[in-house]
Amino acid sequence: MNSYPPRFANTNFWLIVDTVRIPNALDLVRESSVIQSSMNLFACSELEHLIEQSPLVLNLGPESHVLECLFLQDLDSSAVVYEVSKLCDELTLLQHLQSVFLANIHLTPCILRFYTGKFWQSIFQDLNSEDLKTLLGPANTAIWVSDGELRHMSQDLHDNALPEKPYVLASDIFNSWV
Repeated sequence: MNSYPPRFANTNFWLIVDTVRIPNALDLVRESSVIQSSMNLFACSELEHLIEQSPLVLNLGPESHVLECLFLQDLDSSAVVYEVSKLCDELTLLQHLQSVFLANIHLTPCILRFYTGKFWQSIFQDLNSEDLKTLLGPANTAIWVSDGELRHMSQDLHDNALPEKPYVLASDIFNSWV
C-alpha cells in the first residue's frame, strides 16, 4: 500500500462508504480502525425516508494510518475519505455532503455517488477549480483508491464559505453525464 503523507495539521479523516454495496461496512471498518463518530448521509434530510440505504459517514480520527481501511475488501471501490479540519462541525460537514449528493450538473438535478473511487478517478484530471471547491467544501482533500494505489485531490482553504444551494457543477467533464 502506498502511504499518504498528511498535508494538513489538525484534521480528521472521514470515510464515506456505500452501505448498499457493503452492508457490513461498519463491522469491516471497526476491525481495522477506531470510529470516533458516525452519521448516516441521509439523516435529517429530504432523503431520510431512505435511511436504510444511506451511505455511512465515519470519523476515523487524525492518524493517516486509517487510510488503510480503503484497501479492505470492496471499500477500494465503494468508499472515499475526506480530510477535514477539526474545526469543522459535524452538521456542517453532513449538510455539505448531502448537497454534493444532490448536486446539479449545469441545470439538471442529479444524484452523485461521490463516495466511490470511480467517481473521483473519472473526473480528477478535468475538474475546474470551482467544481473542486464545490465537491470538497470544508474538506482539504478527497482520497480514494485506483489501481491499488491511493489517489487524492486537495484544495487550499482560503475561505470556509460553502457554495449556494443547490450545488452546481459545470466542468466540461460533466457534459456527457446529463
